[in-house]
Amino acid sequence: MFPLGWYVDIAASANRWLSMVGEVSGAYKVVRLTHAPGLLRPEPIPSFPGLEVRLHGFMTGGRINVFPDRRRVSPFAQLLIGGLRFSAGLEGDMDFEDDGSNGSGIFFGIQAGGGVDIRMTERIAVRAAGDYRHMFQLLDTENQLRLVTGVVVSFSP
Repeated sequence: MFPLGWYVDIAASANRWLSMVGEVSGAYKVVRLTHAPGLLRPEPIPSFPGLEVRLHGFMTGGRINVFPDRRRVSPFAQLLIGGLRFSAGLEGDMDFEDDGSNGSGIFFGIQAGGGVDIRMTERIAVRAAGDYRHMFQLLDTENQLRLVTGVVVSFSP
């Protein structure tokens, strides 16, 4: 689970109920060592740096608008595919090595989800959404659940 992150998406309507979506996102977390061999401790060990993990997504796909007539509450479902850039390094080290030696790299991902937009004005809405993301790594896979909230700005009439 990545507790901190952001995302931006842009959608262009293909027709009343289908939109093409492009999404860019970033998620971050620090993993701390909670025990060393021969030493059991429930709290993090202060002298050991944490492992900083970053995941950036570059996804595209389609979104189905359940009620395309711009009601106050507009649910949607979407399916996106694309690249996920995973990197890890010691906490505070801004020069992460992306040579693959630490599991870093760019992997294929697929993301299915949905949500609801609640219109506040003609052009502004509040969004609550959830996604299930599957990342295909070289010898493994990673599954993630993502919950997001945000503001939607509509440029179309």
